[in-house]
Amino acid sequence: MCAMRAGCVMEQMGMVAVGGKPPLKLNHRHEGLMNWLVMNPHRTLGEAARELNYTRAWISTVINSDLFQAEYKARCAMMGEIAAFSITERLGKLADITLERVEQRLDSPEASDAFLVSTMNSTLDRLGFTPKAAKGAQEGGFVQNNTIIVTGDSLAQARERAAQVHSKVLELSAEPMKVVGEED
Repeated sequence: MCAMRAGCVMEQMGMVAVGGKPPLKLNHRHEGLMNWLVMNPHRTLGEAARELNYTRAWISTVINSDLFQAEYKARCAMMGEIAAFSITERLGKLADITLERVEQRLDSPEASDAFLVSTMNSTLDRLGFTPKAAKGAQEGGFVQNNTIIVTGDSLAQARERAAQVHSKVLELSAEPMKVVGEED
């Protein structure tokens, strides 16, 4: 019977396999995982999976859920620990490692000109110093060009009318406005 179900081998090994949906509420398994993470911030998620008999996928799904992260951060703050298993913390560590390696490579004599130029361009782009393409062109947006054909007589009439409108003086008062020079 067990051979017909997905995850059977994991069940036989005593490992719990749960789908990839984040938890809607925290239960005793989530609390146990949270306690392990708080007590072992220097250890990996793979070690947590082995010791707690959960899959890495399940642990990843749980610890990256908003509900777990909120409770985990509160628990770490209460215990005076740094939340080491948040995405922000992990991305910060990744950025630090990457920057160190790039700096080492930039300092080495083997750094190629192409690498230096690429690093400079990427850095300037991220800092907002590189020119951007026109917004519509950059987004692949629709550009509409309108062409209006006007005769010389129509243009002259339009200019004459605009000059008449702009040449009239408006009289300002507390009463409704009226144009000077026009009859009531």
